[in-house]
Amino acid sequence: MSEMQSSDMTEPSCLLPMEQPVRAALVAVGRHDPTDHGRYFLPDLWCLHLYEWHGSVDIEDQRVMVRPGALHIVSPGKRLRYQYAERSRHFVAHFDVAEGGASRSLPSIVYQHPSLVLVRDLFARAADLGAGHRHTDALLWAILWELTVQGMPDRVRDPRVLRVCQHVRRHLQEDLNVGKLAASVDLSHNQLTRLFRKELGSTVMSYIRAQRIARGKHLLTHSDMPVRDVAAEVGIDDPNRFNKVFRQLTGVSPTGFRARCSKRRGDESTVRSSQRVREEPQ
Repeated sequence: MSEMQSSDMTEPSCLLPMEQPVRAALVAVGRHDPTDHGRYFLPDLWCLHLYEWHGSVDIEDQRVMVRPGALHIVSPGKRLRYQYAERSRHFVAHFDVAEGGASRSLPSIVYQHPSLVLVRDLFARAADLGAGHRHTDALLWAILWELTVQGMPDRVRDPRVLRVCQHVRRHLQEDLNVGKLAASVDLSHNQLTRLFRKELGSTVMSYIRAQRIARGKHLLTHSDMPVRDVAAEVGIDDPNRFNKVFRQLTGVSPTGFRARCSKRRGDESTVRSSQRVREEPQ
């Protein structure tokens, strides 16, 4: 290849249909020597790798650098050429997707995914089973959902923002400090704040409040926990403060929100009962 461009990133993202589970054609552990030069062309299949080696892969006219822990997805119809700088080991999956329905945006390559340990475990289990099993298809689908960062806006690309968001969702009950969150991803308070505004259009604290209220709404809807316990469950120890933040974000008090949800469920139950009566044979 002439005029080869070298980069840490190929296409910034790709659109993958995710309405139905994918169908694995191959899930395996690959091994290569430095003298090998793997060439692949998959006209109809997607390709996903979890690399555990240093080297590079040429995709058409672009070279992507590879290092351990990198997750790489390539859409069908691309010519690939791998160059191994050392004896390599990696997980590989070739798969087909059901066309149609909603698609999700996936980053083409991620060097430090927040759920890398989980993804590696899922990949290993899928490789143990091999293609031809529904369980394998389900495991591969779970990996792809992890790559979409379910629950996050598609535009979020910075892995540091993703790691902070995951930490927030997992530790809502705790005292979340922006400075400590920033330090956990080797950023300053101001750097993390700027990244959040760029990626999410909000501050870190606004994101934390939104996550707390979202979980609070779920608990108010689907449990009979007292409001003060709901507040504590989402990391707001003062019920009055929880009430204030809840009103700011939803326009109604926690008690009013619960009453509204209860009424809606009652109305839906009445409708279902009426339908059953009409459907019963006379």
